[in-house]
Amino acid sequence: MSDQPLSGAQALAEILSRHGIQAAFAYPGTSELALCTALHGAGIRVINSRGDKEAVFMAAGRNSIKPRTAIAVLHGARGLTSALGAIADTRRSERPVLCLTGMASRASGPYLPPHAEPGLIADAGRFACAAVDASTLTGWNAGDFLDLVHAALAPAPGPVLLGVPHDVAATSFVPRQALNRSWAISSEPVQLPDLALAVAMIGRARRPLILIDDYLLDHGPAAEAALGRFAAAIAAPVLQLAYRRGPMLFQQAQPHLVPTLTGPYDPASPGHTSLMAQADLLITVEDRNMYPRVAGPLPPCRIIAITSRPDITRKNGYLTGHDLLLAADPGSVLRALAAAVTPAARPWTPGATASAPATSRSAETLAAAIASALGTVMHPLLVDDSQMLGGLIARHYKLLPASTRVLASHGGFIGSGLATAVGVASAGSPVLCLLGDQGFTNGVGALAVAAELAVPLVAIACDNGGSVSLRDQAAADDFHLGPLPASLLGNCEQMDYAAIAAGYGITATTVPWPDGPERAGQAGRDVRDALSHALTSQRPSLLHLITPRTPRFWSGIWNTAGFEPHDGVAIPDRI
Repeated sequence: MSDQPLSGAQALAEILSRHGIQAAFAYPGTSELALCTALHGAGIRVINSRGDKEAVFMAAGRNSIKPRTAIAVLHGARGLTSALGAIADTRRSERPVLCLTGMASRASGPYLPPHAEPGLIADAGRFACAAVDASTLTGWNAGDFLDLVHAALAPAPGPVLLGVPHDVAATSFVPRQALNRSWAISSEPVQLPDLALAVAMIGRARRPLILIDDYLLDHGPAAEAALGRFAAAIAAPVLQLAYRRGPMLFQQAQPHLVPTLTGPYDPASPGHTSLMAQADLLITVEDRNMYPRVAGPLPPCRIIAITSRPDITRKNGYLTGHDLLLAADPGSVLRALAAAVTPAARPWTPGATASAPATSRSAETLAAAIASALGTVMHPLLVDDSQMLGGLIARHYKLLPASTRVLASHGGFIGSGLATAVGVASAGSPVLCLLGDQGFTNGVGALAVAAELAVPLVAIACDNGGSVSLRDQAAADDFHLGPLPASLLGNCEQMDYAAIAAGYGITATTVPWPDGPERAGQAGRDVRDALSHALTSQRPSLLHLITPRTPRFWSGIWNTAGFEPHDGVAIPDRI
């Protein structure tokens, strides 16, 4: 082994390799070439993401399937600022990813060359979970540099920025033996939840009710099974927060793991509002979005909130001094509660299920065809970057194979899906990506990477002629769109989805879908067969699905109003 010191980039690459990083998605400029060269030299696969925001989405997508195995490499000010939306989106969806940012050399940085901005990392870090800026180094102290690197590698529930100046990356100043030093990961002391008080509150309850957010399911099947055991022990129905507008398709709890599951919560359902009204104890789990517009008013009973992000739960404003907040890993808390509570003497009886607005028969046939095709692969992966098509699948979620894993954007970034799906597929698993018109248009560049890597990615581009959801919303809000140009909410008429995919070397098929049920059966077979073949081919492909533009076909999917109180109606103290 050479006694020559390592460059900053080489030391960083070696540390990342030791931490299990396998892939780096990069869109390099001059400041990142030293980083990319060092990463490659350390045995880390460097993949051209063809865009900075794409690098973030691809790395985060891969990390969703193989945690903490991928990073993003961004170019200076322009690349980082271009990627800010992706960074904010992955923070909202709580997908950890380290974002290395090549910066101007410390000597030239103060003069603001094109790839520099004052306070770049600190300001951009507001969009991330944490930010570490190596341009704060003075001189060439290897220990100080390695301290910053390890600070950026500390566990975080989302993206972390690490800015590395070009001179630090390219200069050899880190002794090899310095890498062997052990670094303690600093973290806030874990406060053990007051289980005794929680058990006492549960013991006094006669009609407990559990309301979960899909973030719990990101903790894996073990956490979901712990929820099932706990809910069964206290004979409590389980409702899952559902989203009725914007992105709507997220992972849903499964009845075989949660036997008392009563379904996606619908605040407009008399059956569900009755459950809420009767509850004398509400237990929320991994709340991120239980605010009035989404969840409606919560019951005036006492609440136990189980969450790994107490700051996010508190911002929703429903906890009072009489409630209990258990801030810890939710799976661990649920397992401890299940072991500590006295099993309920009463048997659990199914609660009233919600009768969600019915979708058209033709649309239901489409959902069934997509679900059937997913059944041709083991443990299917579904990435959603659509609104109406994703909402349709969410309405018929029970049709999906039980082992389906759903990934979607909680930040509502239209155009994130293709890049995220490329990152997922780069780990070797077949993935189906649902795209709306604009999801395809805004993310189409990722097709270049899909073709280059030949990943097992199948995309459905749902072409319904434009933004059905916004037209519905405008009509509900009494906005008159007549004076506006049709292209504002419509598609580019000259755009050919299949031809674009073929131009990237990707196989493309077009299937028109009928508005009525008469010919939906044959169309369903065409869609199922095309998707099944594509999913088993292990090659990238696109299904251009031309769906009806009529409101009848998309009925019952987009909820044009939230559940917050209307003007003039008193807001209950609880919310």
